[in-house]
This record gives sequence, C-alpha cells and structure tokens, in this order.
Amino acid sequence: MTHGEWLAEKMANPDRESYNGFHVIQTFFQDPYSFYLKYVRGLKTVKTKPALVKGGIIHNAIEAAYIFNDKDSAINTVRALFDARADEYDEREKHATDWRDAEAMVSAWCDEWLAYDRSTYHYLHIEEAFELPLANGYIITVRPDIVMQRKSDGEIRALDHKTTGWSLMSGHDALADTDQSTTYIWALSKLYPNNVVLGVESDVIFKRSNMREAKCQRVGIIQRSSWYLNEWELSTISWLKDIARRIEMLAEGYPPAFAFPRGQSQWGTSDFPDIYRAPLPEDSNEAPVGYEIDEWSLDRAKAIATLEESE
Repeated sequence: MTHGEWLAEKMANPDRESYNGFHVIQTFFQDPYSFYLKYVRGLKTVKTKPALVKGGIIHNAIEAAYIFNDKDSAINTVRALFDARADEYDEREKHATDWRDAEAMVSAWCDEWLAYDRSTYHYLHIEEAFELPLANGYIITVRPDIVMQRKSDGEIRALDHKTTGWSLMSGHDALADTDQSTTYIWALSKLYPNNVVLGVESDVIFKRSNMREAKCQRVGIIQRSSWYLNEWELSTISWLKDIARRIEMLAEGYPPAFAFPRGQSQWGTSDFPDIYRAPLPEDSNEAPVGYEIDEWSLDRAKAIATLEESE
C-alpha cells in the first residue's frame, strides 16, 4: 500500500475507540450520565473539539512514520489531514496554530525517535486492535499505539504517544495514573505469555504555542504486577455487568437519571456542557441542536447490553 492509498483510507475511516475498551468503561466510571448521553443515546457534537482533532492527526502521522519509515510521510499526513478537517474549526487562526504546532511536534518526534526505534525494535503491531476474553468470557478490545520487541533480548513493551501543552510529566501521568496502561499490559500478557512483558512506555510530545520547538521524551515505563492485573480484570467484569444491568433498567421503564445518575460536576465529563443538565428530546432518534446521532456509539451500548442477556 502506498502512502497515498493509506491516507485515503484514513480519511474515509476515522479511528474509533475500542468496543468495550478502556475509554468506554472510563466514561461510565467517571460519570454514568455522560455514558448515557454518549453511548445509550448515541450523541456526539457535530464538530470535534480542536484538541481531539490535533491529537488524532499527530497519532496518525506517527503511525505513518512507523509504517513507511519516512519522516516525509509523517509530515505529509499532518498537512493532508489538517487541510481535510479545516471545517471542524470555528476559528481559522486556531486551525493554523494547531497545524503549525502539530507539524513541529511530529517533526521533532521523527528526528528524536524514528531511526532509534527502527534499529532497536521489531514492530509487532501498529495501531492493531485485539479482541480478548475476560475471565467470564466477556470480550474486550484493546488497541495499543504500537507493540514492539527489543532486538537485543526479545523483551516486549507497548508504546503510548501522549501529546500535551502542559508539561512532559503531565503527559506521562495521564497514562500512569489510569488503567489505560493496565489494559495494555493485561492484553500483552495474554498475547505473549511466554515472553517478558516489560510494560507500557509513555512517549510524550510537548509543545506550547509560544514555544518554537517541541520536546520529546520517553518519561518512564509503567508496570503492573500479576495481582494488579487480576484485580483489574475482576473489576472490569463488574463494571461491564453494572452497565448491562443499568441499560436493562431503561427497558424496564426506569428514568435515565435513575439508571445513570449525574455526577457532582456541573458539566459531567465536559463532552456535553450545554445539555448535561437540560431536557433532551423525547424521541431518542432525535438529537439536540449542535449534536448528531452516532450509530457506532449506539452499537457499543447494544453490545454491552447483550452481556446481561447472555448470563
């Protein structure tokens, strides 16, 4: 596949969160009502937040660098995707700033890591999703940014790219302080039971708009004990069963705010600031102004709901 063909495929099929994966469960854990809005009602904003557009494009560009082993492919990915997604920005100046910053961040990353990674590691999986069963048979999908095997000793690790405008440590902490890293390590332990799985390494790219150059650093490696992984697996099963039961409650006639109560925050996870504490259209097939129905998200809730039925 040429870079042009790969890029056309990226534009036609935007990346998605993983079914039953970390982000889906995290939304419920953080705020049940935000989960209801996003997955049960299937609501999403018509326009993606600029920060998510920028971060996604940087991830795509690094993926291109790995696949084609070429900095030019990575930079051209940034340019093509920012050009294609210009309409998702309300402010032209913000679009131009994010484009400039993203290009600088990807350029710095390629200069720092592309040749090193190619000489040091075998690339086992690049943005590849894995469907793996939990202890009770529930299927969870996990998709690390990249899984690599060190050539010198066969040791396996996942690498997770984090972009930030705050600090290098904040990017690392966003990975280390959540179970996103746990999910990856659990998956690698299932995929490679006979290999040493070192953990997940944070690959942080840092730039503020007032900085001329970006900084790249692999801040640290997150590890989890076998006890920790087992406890995480049991907790995940419990969370999924809880979600399935709450979806069933809706079918039984319970009000959404009872099955999926709002949190203490005024705006939930901040994905729905203008509708979090406002009435929704009575017709679940109708979206509020500024939102649309996302069939992909609806399918995630439907899939989780079947877990309770299969018990």
